[in-house]
Amino acid sequence: MQSIEYLLWFLILIGVMINIHEAGHYFAARWFDVKIDAFSFGFGTRLFGFRRGETDFRFSAIPFGGYVKMAGELGNEDSTNDPRNILAKPRWQRLIIYFAGPFMNIVLAVGILTGMYMVRFDRLADAERSAEVARALRSLPEGQRNALTMFHMEGLQYQEIAARLGVPLGTVATWVMRARKSVATAVGVTEES
Repeated sequence: MQSIEYLLWFLILIGVMINIHEAGHYFAARWFDVKIDAFSFGFGTRLFGFRRGETDFRFSAIPFGGYVKMAGELGNEDSTNDPRNILAKPRWQRLIIYFAGPFMNIVLAVGILTGMYMVRFDRLADAERSAEVARALRSLPEGQRNALTMFHMEGLQYQEIAARLGVPLGTVATWVMRARKSVATAVGVTEES
């Protein structure tokens, strides 16, 4: 049952990525007044959709993809003399139209990562992991344990910890790095920077 849910979320994610990619081509083509015959989510037979202006917005049978069909894109159409044909546009405009899709994927990736880093997700408490962390902390020498505890609990900078413990600054930095590595190793997680 869970694998079906994963598949559903995968299809939704791919659908969003494809639509944003194709929207990049679509809006760039509209900006340069290229005639757009179809904007399709999916390939194959048209299942349903609507026509807005001269563009047919459609959902097709095979949801693994999508496309924007621009006039003259295939090169074998009768409208080769049409000024709204993509091949009638200057090369720099065609380049922008074709690059707009990948550019929107980059914008999507930056937007998602920015959003994820702006929101902090709380980790659920895990009794077994908490016990392992406590064991790892107890096994550390006193100075390292104090430095790590102050660093994590109070959000202090290395200089403040060094002043509180009365030790050189380099010592505290070394202690915190070693202590973090010891605790991360004890609970079997990778070191986070």
